[in-house]
Amino acid sequence: MGQTVSPKRSATKSSEAPTPRKAAPPPSKPTKKPQKKRSPPSKPPKKKRSPPGKPPKKRRSFFLAAAVLTLLGTLIGAGAGAGIWWKYSQDLPTIDILQSYRPPTVTVVYDRNGKLLGEIYEKRRYVLPKEQLFPVREVAASETDECLSECQAEGLQPEQCSCHIPRHVMDVFIAAEDANFWEHNGVDYEGILRAIGRNLAQGKKAQGASTITQQVARNFLLTNEKTYERKIREIILSGRVEETFDKEHILYLYLNQIYLGSGAYGIEAAARTYFGKPAYQMTLAEAAILAGLPQRPSDYSPHQNWDKARNRQGYVLGQMLKKGYIDQATHDAARIEPVNIVKRSNEFLLQAPYFTEHVRRYLVETYGFNKVYNDGLVVTATCDLDLQKAAQEAVVNNVTLADNLRGWRGAAETLEEERIASWLAEKETGLVETEARATLTVGPDDVGGYGKPPVKSTLLVGQQYTATVLEVEERHAIIGIGAHKAILPRSWAKWTYTVNPERSYRYRSQDDLSNALKRGDIVTVTVEHLDSAEAENLKGYSPAAGLPAVKLYQSPLLQGAMFSYRLTDGAVLAMVGGVDFEDSEYNRAIQARRQVGSTFKPIVYAAAIASRKFTPGTLVQDAPTVFATLNNQLWKPGNYGGDYLGNITLRRALQMSRNVVTVRILDKLGLDPVYDLAGPKLRIGYNEPSCSRTHIPSTEECVGTTTSSTVPGMVWCEYCDATSCPLVESEVPRIWKGGEQIPVGDAKQCLDEPVEQAGRNWCHSCDVNLRVCDWLPLEQIPETDPCVDARQDGDGQIWCRTCDLSMGLGSSSLTMVELSRAYSAFATYGTLVEPHFIESVAERDGTIIEAYEPPAEWPQVLDPSVAGIAHWLLREVATGGTGARTNRLGIHVAGKTGTTNDFFDAWFVGYNPDVITAAWVGFDTPTSIGVSFTGGKTALPIWMDYMKVAAPKEQDRPFPAIPGVVTVSIDESTGKVANGGRSMPMLRGTVPQNVVGDIGQTTAEDLLSEGF
Repeated sequence: MGQTVSPKRSATKSSEAPTPRKAAPPPSKPTKKPQKKRSPPSKPPKKKRSPPGKPPKKRRSFFLAAAVLTLLGTLIGAGAGAGIWWKYSQDLPTIDILQSYRPPTVTVVYDRNGKLLGEIYEKRRYVLPKEQLFPVREVAASETDECLSECQAEGLQPEQCSCHIPRHVMDVFIAAEDANFWEHNGVDYEGILRAIGRNLAQGKKAQGASTITQQVARNFLLTNEKTYERKIREIILSGRVEETFDKEHILYLYLNQIYLGSGAYGIEAAARTYFGKPAYQMTLAEAAILAGLPQRPSDYSPHQNWDKARNRQGYVLGQMLKKGYIDQATHDAARIEPVNIVKRSNEFLLQAPYFTEHVRRYLVETYGFNKVYNDGLVVTATCDLDLQKAAQEAVVNNVTLADNLRGWRGAAETLEEERIASWLAEKETGLVETEARATLTVGPDDVGGYGKPPVKSTLLVGQQYTATVLEVEERHAIIGIGAHKAILPRSWAKWTYTVNPERSYRYRSQDDLSNALKRGDIVTVTVEHLDSAEAENLKGYSPAAGLPAVKLYQSPLLQGAMFSYRLTDGAVLAMVGGVDFEDSEYNRAIQARRQVGSTFKPIVYAAAIASRKFTPGTLVQDAPTVFATLNNQLWKPGNYGGDYLGNITLRRALQMSRNVVTVRILDKLGLDPVYDLAGPKLRIGYNEPSCSRTHIPSTEECVGTTTSSTVPGMVWCEYCDATSCPLVESEVPRIWKGGEQIPVGDAKQCLDEPVEQAGRNWCHSCDVNLRVCDWLPLEQIPETDPCVDARQDGDGQIWCRTCDLSMGLGSSSLTMVELSRAYSAFATYGTLVEPHFIESVAERDGTIIEAYEPPAEWPQVLDPSVAGIAHWLLREVATGGTGARTNRLGIHVAGKTGTTNDFFDAWFVGYNPDVITAAWVGFDTPTSIGVSFTGGKTALPIWMDYMKVAAPKEQDRPFPAIPGVVTVSIDESTGKVANGGRSMPMLRGTVPQNVVGDIGQTTAEDLLSEGF
């Protein structure tokens, strides 16, 4: 038995299928009135008989011949009929497939709260279960309302509820397609004769004669070719179907299988497609529109021909009245009921496109195309649709703002003077037509069809319009939108200066709009107010009187992304991969690898704390320094802004994101502790190959390892692709130095058999931290990259590593997922929380084939005290450093800004006790956004707009106490323990011993050093 594609509830208490009942006429159908007996016709007058004697010989021979021929014709006809029946009964398809009905149906993806994210299908069909259709009975509106209320109380959406289908939904199809459905045995011979007579009378095929049973036989078992042979086979199969199945099962198959136009199969999909509601909510007038579609779905589709749909609706309702299903009053009420037709929409694009597309790709890779597109899986994603929408709005709004602040790229085109009037008239015509087509109704002539075109179009607040500039003054511009005029104030267009990435937007402003716009310019504007008097900046400004107020809109070239997941279980709550999915499906949240800038610094500081060589109070010199790189070139790291602060503590260095201090820490600490933490522990860079898991029949061969599945006959096949990791030398590389061979680096863990190339053995290995610190031949390293530990082997080949101190400043390219996951170790005091996107996947019958189970314990990758101190440093960044803007949220947060060289990338990664979120802004092709576009000013606003919704102030809670640390008061000017200093957490055994009294108090050390 077919099942719904979503977790639905039944309106009845019992979950058992109803006992099949005998086919009988529907109780609502009236019995036929007894007809009056007709009087026998009067007998004709008797003819006079001939005189007795033998009849003429010719007459006797004629009657005898006629009798013989009649008998012979009957026998031949019967024989021919039997022969035809026997011939076309051979090789007929079995009707067994009608017993277990599993048609192609929609895979639905829901968010964690049961809201629809998207649909995946080849044919849009939702299978209604038998218990929702039968027994056929009247359903009062109050019963449907009660069922819906109970369903929604369980957290389900209307389309997930299995409320009973009202009787009229089925009656309209029977009345329109097969009035004798409950009486005939598969073929309505009376109907066939009636149709033949009507077709002959009209000289064309005006009426069909296929019963619902015949349509089931044809749609399931035969083709749609119009031949006598197919018709005969159809009739034979219809008899077999009626002999095998009861009427309810046949009707169940029909209502779920029938194609009803606009890509909808079955009445449930059609109800959602045309009326935006489930089938159980359909009125008689709506159901009658659907029942008129099977004959010619495209011609009668209300999306394409509302008037033809209206005529067919009238025919169906007429049949209902004629056959006694409804009375005249019910007919008349349905006939005048306006039925609103919804526009066809793609939920996939409207809800959470990047998230749903990621889920779709995973499903296809895991279960295969056919299962995902035709088997009606029910997928529950981790996404929270409300948070997803907040994330999308945050990305779009703030990326658009950043793109505007770069400057005005100019009008799309400029109209010649003689074209302006006609262009505005064309736009007005388009606006009027669009407004009229916003509503579509099937109903009486006074309301049917599209809305009546207004005399003048109506502007809508928040709507974007293509417009042209009519007048430009220093302080404002008058904009033409069709037949409307609007005002664009200079105060809303101060960013319309020329694009120049080398100049900071913080010191630029457009002082005269005539420098940016001119009459005839084609621009895009957004309506902010229908009356400019509502705008604070336009009150009392006489040129604005009576005009709508608009803002200039510029489609962004910049891109942005955001990724957010829950720290308790790793559930990804929101993911935005770009500004516009229709423009670009590339998911920058999970596919793009970008330099991470200063967001990498906390990893360096955590490694420094773990080494016990540094504490948050350790003083490090913030002063210029120089390092040698490849070809005797010099590398001089610098701070943003070019200033230096002298000796400062680690706390303040990270808070102010001082580059030079970070490089000095790396120089003293060494690179290996950072690599060890970032790679194997925080899982940044290659540390394991890409693995995939596929659901396959147990009889298929699996190249990999298999595990059992909950689905009988299926197994999980897991395969890890070694080639997803880089090719490295399988043995420890050795080079010549001082007349002997010495090893360089460490042996790599091979994932496949080594192969010989150029006299060396190579294999695929993920044992390469950060993708940058393996030993490579010099010619493979770009001149722009440094060469560390350069050595020459016996063949004269120079080998070196590109691992360098700039790695600590974020020169490594990572994905947003990698970076967010690394920060989870700071947020949780040492455990690495892995994000996931899917909570469960179920078959159409409810069998769970995949369910997420969080580990009993997340892996501990950092000492809790070390991770806690790193977290404390990030709290200092968020409360008083480059991320201090987060204080406006009024909640407990920690995080780090990041800006790469030349302002190519802007980042912010931060968290509260429950949610970790990363935001990024940049160009797809690395290009400077422009001076002053730092992470704190460009990416942090995205993060904040989202966290206002994801972490509301009223639900705020503090972070837990850091375990195993000592809190010490430090004088940050000296790095010594002092009363009145800043309290800092430190590992036990690392507290400074040079204790002084109060801050500023002279010590013996100070006295001894005086004068020297």
